Amino acid sequence: KISLVLVAMIAFGATSFAQNTANASANSKAKIIAGINITNDRELNFGDIIADATGGTVIVDATNPGARSASPVTLISAGQAGTVSSAHFTVTGQAGYTYTIDLPSSDVTLQGPAGSTDMTIAHGTFTSSLASPATFSAGGSDDLYIGATLTVGGSQDPGVYESGSDFVITVTYE
Repeated sequence: KISLVLVAMIAFGATSFAQNTANASANSKAKIIAGINITNDRELNFGDIIADATGGTVIVDATNPGARSASPVTLISAGQAGTVSSAHFTVTGQAGYTYTIDLPSSDVTLQGPAGSTDMTIAHGTFTSSLASPATFSAGGSDDLYIGATLTVGGSQDPGVYESGSDFVITVTYE
């Protein structure tokens, strides 16, 4: 009897010990991806405009580079319109990864000749050719066009108007 109890204790004791400990191993990995970058290739330009007595707006289209519309100010015909262009940026990063596009969060003021009234691009009027979030193409490089609406004052003085500071477009991996 004693030897049967001893054999049973050893058998159950060994089984219990095997269930108290287990081991597994795992490999470690890391993947370094391309950093996100944005470069400006072309400025936003509203072209030549004739301001009437009441003023109005000029819209440069982000999705159709070089296209613009106005109300009620007068735009010069295509042959004499001056340079009309949406801003163009190249965004580079890791192919297939998603990123957000943040448009300017403050107004942009265009200053003209001495004594003239400034013109404004309201921050809420900036538009993008890409929806946000966007996904990098297979090559990891996307073209981003930015358009906006310029408010022209009534009887705006003739001259060249330029922003005192650049507007900022921010791209961020999601």
